[in-house]
Amino acid sequence: MSVKEIWAAKKEYDIQQGKDKDKGVQKTTLVDFMFIYLEEVYKSPESITSVAYNLMWGCARYGYDADIDIFLNVLKGEVLEDVFHDQVKLMDDMIFLMRALDERTNGRVLGAITCFELEGLLREFFHSKSESQIQEMLRTAEEDLRAKAPQQWEQKVVAYEMLFEEDENLDQGPFAECVRDQHLRARTMFTDEVNKVLSASAKLGPATLPMAQEALLAVDPNLKPKLMYDYLARGFNITIKELMMKLGSEDDPIKVPVGKFIRNLKAGVIAQKSKVEGKTGKKGKKGSEKGNKKSSFALAVQALNTFKGEEGSDDEDATSPERKGGKKKGGKKKG
Repeated sequence: MSVKEIWAAKKEYDIQQGKDKDKGVQKTTLVDFMFIYLEEVYKSPESITSVAYNLMWGCARYGYDADIDIFLNVLKGEVLEDVFHDQVKLMDDMIFLMRALDERTNGRVLGAITCFELEGLLREFFHSKSESQIQEMLRTAEEDLRAKAPQQWEQKVVAYEMLFEEDENLDQGPFAECVRDQHLRARTMFTDEVNKVLSASAKLGPATLPMAQEALLAVDPNLKPKLMYDYLARGFNITIKELMMKLGSEDDPIKVPVGKFIRNLKAGVIAQKSKVEGKTGKKGKKGSEKGNKKSSFALAVQALNTFKGEEGSDDEDATSPERKGGKKKGGKKKG
């Protein structure tokens, strides 16, 4: 039994349960589902106990892996299941982006882009990452493809589908592992920064709504209002409707310990920091742009956003190919 199999079974179970329930019903928690799943598959208490023990032992042994780390944190209730689905979506988004760029530059999807295009796309999509993080992704992509497609790599051609392939042990290569590890580290870095600012503001007292707003904007000055409201509601453990009633009101102010606010915030999805308009990467991210024409990298990202409905396309030349199979999202040594 692998972690990937458990997630797949839970997805199927949630879909099945949703058929007879209201649309807004809460999904079964992972810990509750594990009991249901083990009981259904292994029947006897002895077998269930043995399998559960081996699973937890495997998770402890391979806890360095991003997939195992998320699974264990969700199981312990420290992280919402949304974080797992956000990482799955990230891998799907990256495949979509590479196919969009491939189609745009080659006229059709060939399964290959150049090394230059890979770097440009990573810089455009992961606009908030540091230079060292970008270089880490590029190094692991080279390591991955030198082993899987050495001749193509020598010709500076990236067979990008191979970057997301799994082997017989359900392992992905260094590049996919690097992306997922950075995804998890970014969440911690963001909440650590918020914690530092908020703690300094609150001193030894509780966090208030104005303090939390200022802390979030200090860390991400271009944070969109909708995302900020999501973070605030999660941090104070209230609904968006309750938050809207509290904003700008001095009656019965919200107060929670700083540590609790940060734990609540960290439990859910954290988006990458907002892009500063007009900002370019350190290595000529706009090298292929001429005049006001958008680069192929920017257009690929725009196509993704349009596909997801996050923003309208303002360029009639933007490509928006359909996702082709959202595959290869698995992890490593699943307990």
